[in-house]
Amino acid sequence: RVHQFGKVELFSVTSPLQSGAKLWSLVELQLEILRDLGISPLRVLDMPHRELGASAARKFDIETWFPGKNAWGELTSASNCTDYQARRLGNSYSYNDKDGNKQKSFVHTLNATALAVPRVLAALLEQGAAAGNDCENFWIPKVLRGKCGLPQDGRINPVKE
Repeated sequence: RVHQFGKVELFSVTSPLQSGAKLWSLVELQLEILRDLGISPLRVLDMPHRELGASAARKFDIETWFPGKNAWGELTSASNCTDYQARRLGNSYSYNDKDGNKQKSFVHTLNATALAVPRVLAALLEQGAAAGNDCENFWIPKVLRGKCGLPQDGRINPVKE
């Protein structure tokens, strides 16, 4: 990668039959986190195959509106890598088929970004400034108020020199 940044990742290992539903549950968790932070609007993009990396069979991106750029920008993504990574690592599981015969299959792996810190901070600052209609005041999401010394009313006024 050309860039690197701090983020919190989600990983899941599941059976092939459950991986499609698990991918959507990761997207729903990402949306819940972003909504709890008050980031809005949000849109979910089902990425075309030409946009996927070698390991991903399906990928969703979640974007928000950045008023300062007057454009949508990616906040998080979630990918179903099916058995691509599991085959390389030799991760498999055993199960009994409908006739009771023991079978072996590779697991499916999924990953998602829970929080890409710089992207989320940029969205909070831009949308917080836009909500106050100026760049002098910023609003802190309710879920963060009172944490780490942040004010309970959610308003931050930068010190003027």
